[in-house]
Amino acid sequence: MQVATAAMLDHAVGPNVIAALADGMTAFLERNAGRGWTSLADFRGLRRGRVVPHSQIGRPDASAYNGGYDDAVEAEGYAVEPAPV
Repeated sequence: MQVATAAMLDHAVGPNVIAALADGMTAFLERNAGRGWTSLADFRGLRRGRVVPHSQIGRPDASAYNGGYDDAVEAEGYAVEPAPV
């Protein structure tokens, strides 16, 4: 889990990561108290029935999918193909 790794490996940043997550969760619960969500247990597993096996995840067909690489456009958030070695 990346959150735990950040907290354990970077003792300067880790506590800030945990504090930000805790603050964010508190704010989320306050905003959604009207839905009956006052703790993580109140909504944990709500979408469990919508989880599908990896093999059933909808993907573009092979001819349209380039593994996240796009030679024509370098859009933010997409990997840049590494140079051949």
